[in-house]
Amino acid sequence: MSNTIEQTLRDAWGTTPALAALVPNNKVFVGYPLTRTNAGNITELTGPLVTIKEQAVNKVVRNNECEILTSLVRVAAFHKERDKAHAIISQVFDSWNRLEATYSRGKLMDLKPQTETETQDPDGSWHVALTLQALYSVTV
Repeated sequence: MSNTIEQTLRDAWGTTPALAALVPNNKVFVGYPLTRTNAGNITELTGPLVTIKEQAVNKVVRNNECEILTSLVRVAAFHKERDKAHAIISQVFDSWNRLEATYSRGKLMDLKPQTETETQDPDGSWHVALTLQALYSVTV
């Protein structure tokens, strides 16, 4: 069982057939998709790929049993084709809107889509991202 919200969402990707059909789970990364070559240089992996990164964690309430937190989670799709990058993010929206899940430290109670952005990278590939608001508990 996962111990972070990011890893919980990565695991959810692999168990959501509609998402796994668009991007296989081995192309879904927590954080940023960089790898070291044998020479020690850092090179970016090629798409299509997805990154999941938690940002801006805020504590809402704490009691004797748990903390309730909110955070922003950014899911970004990288693809050479704009329409396919948008299709990935659209499926994230459809599949994860109001998602609930249990993880080793608590429970993801709600996941709500917030904003979507689009940029074209210098190499011509597309980067489409969806920011989601997560509400979750952490056992203390």
